[in-house]
Amino acid sequence: MWSDFWASFFGTVGGVGALVAGLYFFGGKLLNHRLEKSLEDYRSKLATDLAVLENGMQRLGDVLSRRNEREFAVTEKAWEIMIPAFGTAQVRFGNGRQVPVFMMMPEDKALKVIADLPFPEEEKEELRALAPAKRDDLYELFDLRESYSKCHKLWAEFKNYVNSHEIFFAEDIYQAFVQIRNDIYGVLCHVEMFTDEDSEAYDRRTADRMLRDIDQKVTGLAAVIRARFGFNEK
Repeated sequence: MWSDFWASFFGTVGGVGALVAGLYFFGGKLLNHRLEKSLEDYRSKLATDLAVLENGMQRLGDVLSRRNEREFAVTEKAWEIMIPAFGTAQVRFGNGRQVPVFMMMPEDKALKVIADLPFPEEEKEELRALAPAKRDDLYELFDLRESYSKCHKLWAEFKNYVNSHEIFFAEDIYQAFVQIRNDIYGVLCHVEMFTDEDSEAYDRRTADRMLRDIDQKVTGLAAVIRARFGFNEK
């Protein structure tokens, strides 16, 4: 009787153990399968997210690259327009302006010089009609008018370009261009006061001081632009 009991007992225990072992085995398999499925889903989602991020970074890089290229192109163009506007003002209005001295010329040479001047024909006729000693003052007036007109056109081109491309400049570079633009206009306003026939003699010293101040600002702007676009790197 006891042998039957123990046989039945151990048979039952063995069956339960086998059942437990089976459940453990298949449960582990199921768990591993679920883990692998979850990992695969995670890897797939991660790959998708990384692809989206990479595309986004690429688009951002393209935008930044185009923006930087645009900014540089606009800055370069503004500089190219500014230099003639400022340089012409320096040459025409500063102390270094070279002008003919008619009262020191023989008449034939004076007439040849007058013929080659960039003045309207009626102004040339006025110069020809004057005595040599009186030509210099009238020449300075006509030269000042012609210089003012030329410099004003160059300044207006510079002003219009800077104004119409404001959004593409770095703020510090834009403000520097604006300051130089305004200072050149200040020189033009000073010169304009002397372009009437009844105005007093032109004051080159004041304009020359103003132009030297602008020259320092141009030098400072050049340093800012070089730093902005990495031209100082070795």
